[in-house]
Amino acid sequence: MAPQLVGADLDRLDALARFFDGQAGLVERVGAGASADIAALGRIWVGADAGQFATVWQAQHRAALANAVAELQAAAETVRRNRAAQELASGADGGLPGGGGATGFLLGDAATFWRGDDDTFPYGSVAAGLLRVWRTASFTWGTGPFPVFNTGLVGQGLSAGLQRVPALAPAGAWLATDSATLFFRRAGIVGAVASTGMGLYDLYQQGNPIDAFRADGAGYVADVANTAFSASTAAFLIAPNPVTGALVVGTGLVWAGAEVVDHWDDISSAAGDAWDWGTGALGGGWDWGTDTLGDVWETGTSVVGDAVGDVWDVGTGALGDTWDAVSDWF
Repeated sequence: MAPQLVGADLDRLDALARFFDGQAGLVERVGAGASADIAALGRIWVGADAGQFATVWQAQHRAALANAVAELQAAAETVRRNRAAQELASGADGGLPGGGGATGFLLGDAATFWRGDDDTFPYGSVAAGLLRVWRTASFTWGTGPFPVFNTGLVGQGLSAGLQRVPALAPAGAWLATDSATLFFRRAGIVGAVASTGMGLYDLYQQGNPIDAFRADGAGYVADVANTAFSASTAAFLIAPNPVTGALVVGTGLVWAGAEVVDHWDDISSAAGDAWDWGTGALGGGWDWGTDTLGDVWETGTSVVGDAVGDVWDVGTGALGDTWDAVSDWF
């Protein structure tokens, strides 16, 4: 027996709202067209029956169509309102690898401020996940510290900053200790286990894996890899070794890759917008530069021209005066 769906399919709710809007527009156009045709009947149908027909249309049929338009528009608004509520509820459970925003921060993933949602690429989550992959690999290869918050760049900077404030210096000093590392390690284990449980429940809700993959493709692969990423993170934090470290790296890269494939259109659109902005800015800068250079050239040539003209006028004037003086002698 398939599990009962809890919640709603956001894409289908969007489609339903658009359907209601489209039908409302269609009915509205039908009413407007019919009213125009009935108004034109006066030129070809005159009499008591024609007047009664027009009266009934205005009082009953046209009003009924207007009510239908209002009901369809209200239905579309209701669907959109419930869709927004469902999206908010779905986002409240975190969905971040490693146990949500708080646990992600505890693990040193400061980039989780931009999570994204089901319809957009989760830039912050992917950046945070790849940061965790890189830090785990560095520790596994013996080139980096244990990957928890206080040993990362943000945590180390916070520790140093707090120690510069006398009242907060003890907290800053504690962040640099092994006991702080143990605290954040344990907090990370709790968060990763919780995230794994939520991921497994989400996969259970999606039903048969084959059917879920056929329906969502890369999105389903991303959900599976995300859950595996959380589970491998918990295993690594409990027992850090080359095997658990390799699992974190592998599942993290698969998850990030699946997210890229699933949201490729969104990424392409964002890249296109960035390109358009960059080329627009470059074109604007080029136009400004050429205009400025043209102004400088015109100013320079004008100054030079005026100077040459003044010299020429002075020279020709002096030469003329000299010629007049010489001619006077004769």
